Amino acid sequence: MIREMARTGRRYVILLEPNRYNPLMFAFSLLVRAERGVLKSCLSRLQTEANRCGLRVTQMVSTGMISQNNTPAAVVPMLKRFDRPIWWGEYLILIAEKP
Repeated sequence: MIREMARTGRRYVILLEPNRYNPLMFAFSLLVRAERGVLKSCLSRLQTEANRCGLRVTQMVSTGMISQNNTPAAVVPMLKRFDRPIWWGEYLILIAEKP
């Protein structure tokens, strides 16, 4: 998928993946067979894959604890404090540039 994004993208490729180090994502991936691929998602692996596809990583971060359409509205204000770089955040964001 990253190789195709690198081939067809103009200048940047942006990846957003679940973080295997997030306790909720990890548990979800163990319970739901279709989600087992999350166990491979970490910043070092995404960076390696992007580099392997000829991309230069410019930014990467693990952040957030709010799941779209799944987080109860009552806990969103409390979870907003995790909308910052945190190693066990729910999402991995990687921005890479074509050379």
